[in-house]
Amino acid sequence: MNLYSGCIPIHEKEQELLTLMEEQRVEALENAVGEWFNGMRTVNYAPVAVTSAVHQLISAVLSILKSAEANVKEIPSFKPILAWQADRGTLAEARQLLTVFMLDSARKLAEQRQYNHRGAMTKIKQYIEANYSSNISLRSIASEFYMNPVYLGQRFRKVYGVYFNDFLLQLRMEEAKKLLRQTDMRVYEIAERVGFGSSDYFATQFEKKESCSPTEYRNRILDEG
Repeated sequence: MNLYSGCIPIHEKEQELLTLMEEQRVEALENAVGEWFNGMRTVNYAPVAVTSAVHQLISAVLSILKSAEANVKEIPSFKPILAWQADRGTLAEARQLLTVFMLDSARKLAEQRQYNHRGAMTKIKQYIEANYSSNISLRSIASEFYMNPVYLGQRFRKVYGVYFNDFLLQLRMEEAKKLLRQTDMRVYEIAERVGFGSSDYFATQFEKKESCSPTEYRNRILDEG
């Protein structure tokens, strides 16, 4: 990657560095930081301009970390890079410190995103548990939480060890069994209550899970009582 080909404005070059950081492309990021400094030296940037560019890049990194709710104080190179800014250190020091800081920031950002995703998945699970009787789907929930449905399905399975559809079906089945045990509601009424659009489909899924029909399940409970 050549960050200095053509007449790309410096803010675009810095954006490339930020993108590499956000994409966790660590090796490419390390090389790109070196190219960034070499490029500024090649075109004879004044030291004050280089310092200003470094400050701008550091601020942009901190802004990204803040938006992800990452604690920047936990980044090992955070204090050294601040000290360089305060002391107006050399550009050689800036190159070394900035490289380490951006690599550290990439790792911290990855950790924070994992943490945030776990929190998001908890909210999504709670949402499903509160709305399973409604006409919800993976796609509708993904839209509700501004996520890609394929990605949501993959994350849900990774976090909870079960496919979304199986989890939703289990919630509905447990409530249906409870209603069969505790009420005299008709089977089609129970099917509607727990979120099935078709009583026939409900009966088919129930028999697959319980090896008996809803009516047989209810009668067995009554006979045992």
